[in-house]
Order: sequence, then C-alpha cells, then structure tokens
Amino acid sequence: MWEESFNWLNGHYHELAILLAGAGMASFFSRRYHHWTERLKRAEVECGKIESKLFPQLTSVNFSINSLSGSFDNLVIYLKGKDGEMDASLFVLKSPIELTELGEKILILIGGREFIDNNLQILLEELKLYSIKTPLDVQTYSPIVVSKFSNNNSFDRIKNYIFENPFYKGKNIDGYEIEITLDMGTVSNIMGIYLRNKYLEKYPMFVAATER
Repeated sequence: MWEESFNWLNGHYHELAILLAGAGMASFFSRRYHHWTERLKRAEVECGKIESKLFPQLTSVNFSINSLSGSFDNLVIYLKGKDGEMDASLFVLKSPIELTELGEKILILIGGREFIDNNLQILLEELKLYSIKTPLDVQTYSPIVVSKFSNNNSFDRIKNYIFENPFYKGKNIDGYEIEITLDMGTVSNIMGIYLRNKYLEKYPMFVAATER
C-alpha cells in the first residue's frame, strides 16, 4: 500500500507542486486582500470623522466670506454716499438722475459706453446677483458692478485714459469753463448711470412697478 502511494505521488508530484503553489498564492493574496480591505474601511471611517469635523468649519468659512462680500458692497455704498455730491455738471439731479450732455460726452470719450455695450450681458447677469427689487437698487449697484469689472482687460483703455487725463476741462450747461476730476469714483458713477438705463431697458417691469 505504501509502495503504491509512493509510486502515485512520484508520478504526480509536478501536479501536486503546482497545486500547492497555487494554494499558497491564493492564501497569500487572500490575506493581502483582507488586509487592504480592512485598511480601506478604516480610512473611510477616518475620512468620515474628518468630514464631520471639517464640513461645518468650511460652511462657516463660506458664510463668513459671503458676509464679508456683502459688507464690502455695503461699505462701497456707504463711501459712495459719503464721497460727495454728484457733480451737477455731469448729472442731472432730478428723478431719476441722468447724465448731462457733458456726462454723456465723457462717457463716450473714455470708452465707457463701448465697454458696457461690449460686455452688457455679463454685466446684467452680475447685477442680477444682487437683491434687485426697485430701480433705485439698480442705480445703487450699477457703479459697484462697473468697479468690479475694472480688472477686465478691456477696461485698461479706460484706466489708461484716466491716468493720462486726470482732469477734464469743459463747459457746464451755463457755458462756464469747468474742470472735472476723472477718477474711478467719477467714472464708475458715469458708467453706472448708463448701465442702469440698459438694465431698465431690458427689464422694464421695475419701471412699471414704480408707476402703479
């Protein structure tokens, strides 16, 4: 019996060796698979813990950034109001405020009308992000939107004009010689009135609502 068994083993040792090697490899990979599966599970648990701690903080940071953005806009509005009275030579101080002939001339001269016309859709979309409820809201936020887009490459022409021509000499409606200071505040207000009119042309419901 032992001789038969030995002879059988001797005749099939190649197959047995392959079988044992395969079983060993299967056992090795099975252990490794289990090891990595456990590591992935632990990693998922740790990521869940991190997310549970980090997400509220990120939400808080996002809220703070949004609050800061709103505060910045409110500061701009405040400074705009404190900045001074609108120059009567540039703006017709009636209801609503409009540009004078000189204001219109400067708007075209600096390239402000061209900038707004060429970027009108994106400027209008930006205005929509504010809580626009009345024409006054449009008038308030339009100069802010213009200022925000002053980093646009196509705005460089306007900034270069202001740099090279910080003062504009002309005549007011009474024919007297005057000197207008051209800075970003003045330019934003001039362009803001034009942008306001473009917005109200596109969305006349705001005008209609005030006339009821």
